[in-house]
Order: sequence, then C-alpha cells, then structure tokens
Amino acid sequence: MGFVTKGSKASLMAGGTFGALLLASAAWIAKAKSSRAGNRLGAVVATLLSYVMCKKFVKSQKFLPSGLIALASGVAVIYNVYEGFLVKRKDNEVTSSSSSDAAPATE
Repeated sequence: MGFVTKGSKASLMAGGTFGALLLASAAWIAKAKSSRAGNRLGAVVATLLSYVMCKKFVKSQKFLPSGLIALASGVAVIYNVYEGFLVKRKDNEVTSSSSSDAAPATE
C-alpha cells in the first residue's frame, strides 16, 4: 500500500523481498517434505514481517492493512516454528531411542 498511496520505493522493495523469501520458503517446503529448512526460513521471515507490521499497527492504530498482516504473520510464525523446530526434535528423539534399542540387538 505504501508504494501505491505515497510512491514509497522502500515499501515496494521491502514487500517484494518479503514476498520472494516467503515464496522461496513455500517452494522449499513443497519440494523437500523431509527437510525442515523451508519452515525455518518461513519462521524467520514471518517473525520479521510480524515485528515490522506490529510496529506500524501500534503507531497507526488501524487494523487494515498492518494489523491484519501482523496477525497473519503471527499465525505463520507459530505454524513454521512448530513444523520447523518442534517436530524435528520429536523425530530425533524417536531416532535416538530406536538406535539405542537396536545396538544391543546387534551385539
């Protein structure tokens, strides 16, 4: 909106950068389902976007567009942190317990 209403090139570049990074994250998630790197990238980008939009929302006190984007980014942060960090830890715990069970069986 900043570029359309005020001609702000900084707003256009920031929006394009965030959009490109989120598209890269989505493509990475779709391509490599076993990899958590796409979710981790998405979590970092969504956290930055949420921070920026929360600051704008607090300053303007207008829900649209900054409040809505901050809310959506917050949901994206929660989802991507869960998928990118917490689920990975559970997979590692299962793998490590399985490998410790398998070690005595091979001896």
